[in-house]
Amino acid sequence: MEEKEKNQFDLNEIIKDIESIEKDNNFCKKIQIFLIRIKKKKNEIYKQESSDKSKKLLFKSLKYELNQPSFKNREIVDYDIVMKKKNMHELVKISDFDNIGEELKKFDDGDEFMTSTRSLIEKDFDIYMVSITTKSNNYKIFGSFSGIFKLQKKYLFGLVPKGNFSDSKINFSDSDNIVGFNRKIDLLVVNNQFLLINQAQSKFDNLFQMNDYFSGEAIKRLNNIKKLKTLLTDSNSKQLAKKMKERKTMARKFIKITNDRNRFYETINRIGEYINNGEDDFLRIKIPDVTYKNHKLIAVEGKESELLDALADFSYTANVSHVQSKDESRT
Repeated sequence: MEEKEKNQFDLNEIIKDIESIEKDNNFCKKIQIFLIRIKKKKNEIYKQESSDKSKKLLFKSLKYELNQPSFKNREIVDYDIVMKKKNMHELVKISDFDNIGEELKKFDDGDEFMTSTRSLIEKDFDIYMVSITTKSNNYKIFGSFSGIFKLQKKYLFGLVPKGNFSDSKINFSDSDNIVGFNRKIDLLVVNNQFLLINQAQSKFDNLFQMNDYFSGEAIKRLNNIKKLKTLLTDSNSKQLAKKMKERKTMARKFIKITNDRNRFYETINRIGEYINNGEDDFLRIKIPDVTYKNHKLIAVEGKESELLDALADFSYTANVSHVQSKDESRT
């Protein structure tokens, strides 16, 4: 993400803007509550009604969490599809991922909401979302929804009477001994433009089905990058596609390698130059299950994943000088 774009995301200003709705006597009208059931094919979104008193209690809890030093002062880094950053916020530019934008738009489209929570209980839900609209912006705050057993281990805030979802209405109280809303903020979305991940990568992956997205995107690139197709045998290409569908880490790694298309093309051209100049020791020593023959990279059967290591290593190796730097996508 370019620095200019990143500078548009000022967490302190965002928190101030969210807090500003309290100046409006009718600010509860600017708060909407949703419960989410994560499904493999399509998530289920349930919009919930709530009293003004309950919304004020919920907003008070969220405001408290937003201002905690562990959230407010945490370092923000760009989202990396391979590396997970500990003790840091990860910032996603939503326009980079079509699937994220499509899922978020469902919360703004009344036709996408489920109409009734009848027969459902608290354990049927995975995540809650609170939408907050200020004068200038819209925010979506996601957190975990937990049942009574998790309640015994964590301090939670919120109340959904057990087994009482028939009216699609949530009521909050001041009691701590209640079911449902984990106070920790997992994800923060700003204007469907930026998404902040707060040490909740698995929630992010599950909600937006990122593994399926990366798998599909990787296979599409494998089939559409012509220069790459000429570099791999048909057999290796088919097996690599199969493995990227089954192993999500491989798909993510391939996408990271090919994100900078110009450098990737240079890498493909450079492989032939290395071999033609007799500089193939690097490949043989580092990746013994991959060879270069008849202008193609060939992997030993069952070792097709090593092709990604070959492409990654060449991408981060300077011409024929063997000056190497570690590629983080390999860790």
